[in-house]
Amino acid sequence: MSQILLSIKKASLVFLLAALSGLLRYTLTQWFVSRWTIPVINFVGIFLLTFLVKGYLLRRKVVSSTWIVGLQVGFLGGLTTIATPLLTLHEELAKGEWLPFLGDLVLTLIGGLLVALVADYLANRCFKEVV
Repeated sequence: MSQILLSIKKASLVFLLAALSGLLRYTLTQWFVSRWTIPVINFVGIFLLTFLVKGYLLRRKVVSSTWIVGLQVGFLGGLTTIATPLLTLHEELAKGEWLPFLGDLVLTLIGGLLVALVADYLANRCFKEVV
């Protein structure tokens, strides 16, 4: 029975945090209307996921697994999006806009990977393994 309650608690936290971060993403895109808004939000989310969750919270075990799932899947999953960049890529490809397509493809994939690598490097420097 306690496993069922834990699953409900995790799912509820994911739902709540995803809703809050989805609203935050929506608000930011309304305040900062630019083609760079979604990539910047995604890069911030990737950085936070790698640096804060993977680099600090999981390594130091300072919060419960319920909060890790809530932050990782709920808040940061709701904050970041892959659907919008993929839709943009599809539209550019359909219009034959090769240069913007290639630029956005590199920005989305390589940029996101570079942000994760930098965040991981910084986390490793800041939060050395606790033995």
